[in-house]
Amino acid sequence: GRDFDPDLASDSTATIINETLAGRLGVNGDNIHELTSPQNVIGIMKDVQIHSIREKIEPMTLRISKPQYISSFLARVTPGTEQSVKESIASTFREFDPEFFEVYTYGEIMKGMYEEEARFGTIVVVFGLIALVVAMLGVFGLSLFLSNELRFDTSIMRVFGASGSNIIVKNTSRYLLYVIAGNIISIPLVIIIMKQWLQEFAFKVSITPWVFIVAFFLSATVFIITTYFNTSRLANINPVDNLRQE
Repeated sequence: GRDFDPDLASDSTATIINETLAGRLGVNGDNIHELTSPQNVIGIMKDVQIHSIREKIEPMTLRISKPQYISSFLARVTPGTEQSVKESIASTFREFDPEFFEVYTYGEIMKGMYEEEARFGTIVVVFGLIALVVAMLGVFGLSLFLSNELRFDTSIMRVFGASGSNIIVKNTSRYLLYVIAGNIISIPLVIIIMKQWLQEFAFKVSITPWVFIVAFFLSATVFIITTYFNTSRLANINPVDNLRQE
């Protein structure tokens, strides 16, 4: 197919259809001339999403409109001049119709489409940070508790010649099992919740394993750091003092 040609008077009644409509009609760029339609289809354009990604792309037609039927138009502007161009267009068109004229930038339209998603994202970030702080405090408390519970074992290992680094590695690897167990429980729940949320969108991304890998290493890093300080403190205490407490 082809685009509209301003030099052809016949194009005033011509139509361009999108790929979705062309697929439903069973035509493509090679056999478009075989399509019998009173609207004189001359070309097929790429699908364009003009609504929220929650909605599917519907069949669309483009025609050259008569001036009296124009209800909206688009203007391409140089970056940085959006506000001045917006004010200039508004002042010009309000001379003709001051009551029913509004000017929006592309960014404002996109913000309106995804305002709910932006608000949801803010809530997730805020509560995610709160949950992260609470989890770090919980991990620190858990590692402190476990380290104190194993102070007798740690003292025995020191008496038999184990170095502080060996004790730290042994206890940290033992505690790391809790992180692995927590991820095994949480990952399937996250996948189920995310898939249910993505069902609301006509266009959706796939959930890549990198998200869970990063989450695992982040939680493991936090746990290892907190456990390292508690275990190293316990490993450097005189083992005789711990054995006396028993």
